[in-house]
Amino acid sequence: MLKKSKRHHKNNKYDKYEHDLKLIELLNTQAQAIKIYLIADIFFYYFAEAELQSAYVEYYGGESDNYYENIFLIKGSYLSLLASLIISNVSFIAYDLNTKNNKGIIDYSKEGDKEIITASVYTVMLFYINSIGATALYYRENLCKAEIDDGWLEISKIQLTSYIIRFFADYLTLSETLEGIELIKSKYSNVKIDYRNVQNPDSTAIMAAILYLIQRIMLFFVNFRVYAYMYDACVQIADINYLLPNEMPILGSTFGIIADTFALDGFIKIYRRNIDKPVFGR
Repeated sequence: MLKKSKRHHKNNKYDKYEHDLKLIELLNTQAQAIKIYLIADIFFYYFAEAELQSAYVEYYGGESDNYYENIFLIKGSYLSLLASLIISNVSFIAYDLNTKNNKGIIDYSKEGDKEIITASVYTVMLFYINSIGATALYYRENLCKAEIDDGWLEISKIQLTSYIIRFFADYLTLSETLEGIELIKSKYSNVKIDYRNVQNPDSTAIMAAILYLIQRIMLFFVNFRVYAYMYDACVQIADINYLLPNEMPILGSTFGIIADTFALDGFIKIYRRNIDKPVFGR
């Protein structure tokens, strides 16, 4: 019986090691997806910066061409869609790994994990809608333009600020992912570690989630105001379908706010469980 017990203990230890290796692999995949997000952030920043500069040119009576800024928007949108699909897949696999007990039965009592995978699905929907909207905007014939006034300049500045906030949020998410990898590796270190000094990724994930929610609310406001400007300028000239590329970002941002709310709620619940574990999702 003693030998059997030792063998069983050894097998459990090996299973945990294999489990942790799978988690590290998933975290590395998530880190690569976050890097794609960061590249997308650069394109979004260029888009918002170009829009702001074009607005200033037109505000002072000049003519501007939004051809290049729309290309930046398309590239950022499709890169974000790709990254969101990768992270959603990672979140589902991690949920399956983290919620199964030794008998292979999923334990649905663990709070936070379900909110994270729900958020990942809404995030995919967000960037899918935004990608379609950005493409439609690029190919739309320029029949009318919004009047550039002080209000338009203000929402252009808010849009630029929101993408800067998103960049910092993605940077925090990358840091949180790398912290998760180090947290797992520290379990197998030969050096005695005081886990009170090991950075818990939960708090970093919460900070990132708060920033994501703030920037998404800002973009919802921007999208709604842009639609209002375009409606006033184009409703008497163009067909109502002409404004569809301006309506889609509003719908996308709505899904984004839902996603970020679920994510923040999930990360807070995971933090309250007070366990040292890596964080998946964005």
